[in-house]
Amino acid sequence: MPRLWKPGGPLPAAGPQLELTQLLRALHRDAGLPSNPDISKAAERLCSQNRRLVPVGRERVRQVLNGERASWKITEIIALALADLAKKNEPALLNRIREMWLAAHLEDAAPFDMCGEPSDLGVVLDIGTAEPPNYVIPEAEIRFSLTNETPAVIKVISIVLSVIGRDIHLATVGTTVAAPLDETLLSARLDDRLQPVELLAQHHLIPQDTSDGFFLKLAAPDGYVYDLELRARWKHLGVPRLRQVHERFTLPYPAASVEGLLRVARHAARLRGDDDAPGSCHHPP
Repeated sequence: MPRLWKPGGPLPAAGPQLELTQLLRALHRDAGLPSNPDISKAAERLCSQNRRLVPVGRERVRQVLNGERASWKITEIIALALADLAKKNEPALLNRIREMWLAAHLEDAAPFDMCGEPSDLGVVLDIGTAEPPNYVIPEAEIRFSLTNETPAVIKVISIVLSVIGRDIHLATVGTTVAAPLDETLLSARLDDRLQPVELLAQHHLIPQDTSDGFFLKLAAPDGYVYDLELRARWKHLGVPRLRQVHERFTLPYPAASVEGLLRVARHAARLRGDDDAPGSCHHPP
């Protein structure tokens, strides 16, 4: 049976990542150089006990044993599987792996890491729902969450809502009723200047392996559909470097006010080629 990984491959440069890779290779050796099915079975046992863990493929394990960086979840699954096979499940060893991963990811972090792969940063921003206003609720309601998949507490410094673009929305308010509140409540108001809005009044701590939900009540000029972006800046406690994660979404904001209804009517008339749009000035020749 082919081996999952052959010893003697390239190692990362000196530093915490090198130490972490060497420790994982030592576990791999003490486990008797297990083949891929062995690690897969160990990982399956872990995932069956904790459904928040994700499957790890053969190629990803090979990359990690060759020194490539991975998210904490991936590293944790591989380390636990190897430790189980090597019969070395001492808490001190697993704590050491956790500290090495954290040091390796903080050592070379750029001041602001753009989230090409949010899972590699360890913090995930997820837009749950973006509901437009209705007859009962006059504001838009956005539900989103921040999940800390790193092995340490993070401090969320800022959550900024920005308008990427907007266009006329040819609809009026409906009658949908919102769900009950069970998240951290935020509120914001956009105006026609479309300036970014800070949502946090104070810093927000999220423990490791935890997901926090947020419920945003948003007021904005009606009669538009908005392209929006949420951007959260975060850091580990005691570490000065900031990272950030962002997500974009679309929010219809149907017309309800007189101004909004006139705006929609004028736009609809222009689409029809009607010069006698409501509120327009028409002078005979």
